Amino acid sequence: MDNKENDQLNNVNNFKKDLNYSQLGYYLTGLIESDGYIGTKIKELSENKLKIITTIQITYNLKDLPSAIILKNIINAGTISYPSKRSCRLNFNSKNDKLKIIHLINGKIRSPKYYALKNIINALNIKYPNLILEILPLDKSPININSWFSGFSDGDASFRIIYTESFYNIKTNKFSKNRIALNYRLEQRIIDPKSSESYQFIINDISIFFKSKIYISKHNNPPINYYLVSLYSSIQIKLLVDYFNKFPIINSKQLDYLDWLKCHKIILNKEHLTIEGKTKIKHLK
Repeated sequence: MDNKENDQLNNVNNFKKDLNYSQLGYYLTGLIESDGYIGTKIKELSENKLKIITTIQITYNLKDLPSAIILKNIINAGTISYPSKRSCRLNFNSKNDKLKIIHLINGKIRSPKYYALKNIINALNIKYPNLILEILPLDKSPININSWFSGFSDGDASFRIIYTESFYNIKTNKFSKNRIALNYRLEQRIIDPKSSESYQFIINDISIFFKSKIYISKHNNPPINYYLVSLYSSIQIKLLVDYFNKFPIINSKQLDYLDWLKCHKIILNKEHLTIEGKTKIKHLK
């Protein structure tokens, strides 16, 4: 393991410690806005009686169970359930747990899940008349000054190492060159299904910071259109690496990122032009 990997792992460990302090709320907000759910149901049972059900959850791939446990322990709230063989869920069911999460994320939300937070705050104020909860405005601070984007990436991003061998194309009668590239890919549905509001403004903020275009990705099962931010250029990759050095991702994607980072170092040192460097990248892919 080289010094850069050691530094990155140390940053992750330090970041986990920092989650107890200033960065916890921002990271948690980004994670909830990507892989979380804030739900409110109000049913009128009689003229003067309401049934109010509120839910805050974060769903993980089962391989990220250690990350769910770490977050649960840091927050000191929540319980873990297993809705399927491939997933686990961090649930905040008690009144105190919900209030703790709301306190941590209120004022830090950037996406249409703002409306879900507003609904749950209104519902809890009705259910518990002694509460005086107020919804704070959307966060419009720069993307790179806190860990929100780290949490958002932990949910919706992927890291790709692209390696293709050179080959002769019969159709074009030309040789295709060997290609080596890095790619960060972030997808988020265009319309939030609960609020019917668009994610355009937050995706636009991300694309502006990383100097990238916004694409549309079409999923077929079910048919849903997603915004796509795809980073390839050296400028974009540098901005991304600088950000994650400061605010690392902490779930299983961290292992993918470390391999991706090794490849980045090989490319920076021009080793990808050598046979040995290409072999290393093929093994990392």
